[in-house]
Amino acid sequence: MIQASFKFYFRLTRWLAYGGEQADNAAMGVTIADILLRASSRAVNLVAADLGIEPVGWAVEGVVELVQLFVMGVAFAALPFAFMRGAHVSVDLFTARLARRVQSLLQAAAAVVALWFMVLILQHGWVQMLNQIEYGDVSMTLAIPYVWFWTPLLAGVAMSVGATALLALAHVGFAVSGKGGDVLLRAGAAVQD
Repeated sequence: MIQASFKFYFRLTRWLAYGGEQADNAAMGVTIADILLRASSRAVNLVAADLGIEPVGWAVEGVVELVQLFVMGVAFAALPFAFMRGAHVSVDLFTARLARRVQSLLQAAAAVVALWFMVLILQHGWVQMLNQIEYGDVSMTLAIPYVWFWTPLLAGVAMSVGATALLALAHVGFAVSGKGGDVLLRAGAAVQD
């Protein structure tokens, strides 16, 4: 059952990470469009000044807010997939020579600490989002409600809570039973095929 859950969650977080990739593309697109518009307006204004035409000021309005919103999507959409892939930086200088079941037990402990940390972030973020909703906070230029900035953060952190819980269960299962191989490697390989 844990293997099926792991495979499903692996696929789900991978698709979420693809969504984050699209948010990254959107942030780059908005930035490039703003640069091109500003450069074009400078070029037009050089010619317009000689002809006595009023200068133009082309730009993407609210580019900073849009990029911030998209970057929130990027960072927190990729986070659960990074947990599922075991892609976070780790140092195994002392643990690499331990038995695989002991390593798995230590990884379960690390997953529990990560789970605790993600739950704290989720709780704190939820309270902050509710405060900003209550006060009606919006961004300066485009008046985007801040709930849209909190949504990708909280969704990514909530998915990370699920990912770390699954990782902890899978590692504990392997550490205790030692049967069936490493469910994490098998599920990851099966999903990749």
